[in-house]
Amino acid sequence: MESDSTVCKNDVSLTFCRFEFEMWRTLENRINFTSNYSTPDDGNKSYQDKNGSWHGEIGMLVANKADVAIGKYGVTTEREIAIDFISQAFDSKLETFVQRIKARDTSLKYILAPFASRFWAVVLLVMLVLYILLSFSSHVLTINKYYEKYYISNTWLFILGIFCQQGHDTTPHSWTCRLVYFTAYVTAVVLFAAYSSVFISFLAVNHPVLPFTDFQGLLNAGNYKLGVIGVSVYTNFFDKASDPVLKKIYTTLIEPNAGHHPSDELEGLQRVCKEKNYAFFVDEFDARLYRKKLSCGVIPIPRAFMVVPVSFMISKNNPYQRLLSRYIQKMRRAGLIQRLDESLLPKHISVHQVPLVNVSINDTAPQFIILAVGLLISILCLIVEKLCYNLYQ
Repeated sequence: MESDSTVCKNDVSLTFCRFEFEMWRTLENRINFTSNYSTPDDGNKSYQDKNGSWHGEIGMLVANKADVAIGKYGVTTEREIAIDFISQAFDSKLETFVQRIKARDTSLKYILAPFASRFWAVVLLVMLVLYILLSFSSHVLTINKYYEKYYISNTWLFILGIFCQQGHDTTPHSWTCRLVYFTAYVTAVVLFAAYSSVFISFLAVNHPVLPFTDFQGLLNAGNYKLGVIGVSVYTNFFDKASDPVLKKIYTTLIEPNAGHHPSDELEGLQRVCKEKNYAFFVDEFDARLYRKKLSCGVIPIPRAFMVVPVSFMISKNNPYQRLLSRYIQKMRRAGLIQRLDESLLPKHISVHQVPLVNVSINDTAPQFIILAVGLLISILCLIVEKLCYNLYQ
């Protein structure tokens, strides 16, 4: 949520520097003014210490060493006492990020996974009904029974063969049996197409596994650590929250590790990749910026987030506050801020984003095992039948 002005000074090619300074330059061009830039001497994190003194950019504004702080600064009650904000440029979404865990599983359960257990039961029931109808039609409704040889003992093989996409060397002569055949084939083709498409998606799509889905789930998990940047603007979201769940997160996960929290956004995201069962609460904006510098993929927890209004800061009772706020709102209504976001920043990170993956031989091993076992059993049956035939001869 706080832009790193020190890094911005050393490497102006960073995309978040471009985004924020492009906004400020647009204001310069529209209002016709120029700016002198400086950075705080005591660090670039704006926070209030235990003595009530402000540091970072807010410290410069309070000491009248600067007029405006350019960055995404969260609007909080403590800050509004010391400084003012230039309108509300945009909203910041603070999310809980965890390491993306692959959901690959080469076990045989994926053979049945495309359909739910109840649906498989319905398929078996449909096969049983078709088996009864074909036997019934052949022996009761068919006028010329000589042409129809569908008995109770062999009809199930015909129905099973249809659902296994097999052809048959016999054709029903009666229209009643033909109708049953036609119904069975159409049903089998539709089921086979649906099964194939879902089964391929199981192999080709890497669905992430989420350890929890909200803040309550984070507490219930018991084995996860939560990291935040160790400054009051982040910890206060939990410490001073009215929600008892957030307060408990602060007392059990944040306060006990007060001296071991990351110093900046990149360090926290890197710890998500390096440490096991580590979650990091950070601005989605920063996660997008540092994503390419991480050794792993990170994903946000769907319902473990907060939305905070953010904007540029300005010194208290500054005479230009209303003018700048007016032009910020004009830029927002005209869609200029959204266009800068889309053109300069990486795309949003979503749990529903599925990376492209290659299906390896390990992923399809169960299918090849079934094929090999089927071939071996068929060869074994052939040998047994051949021996039995020679024995009876």
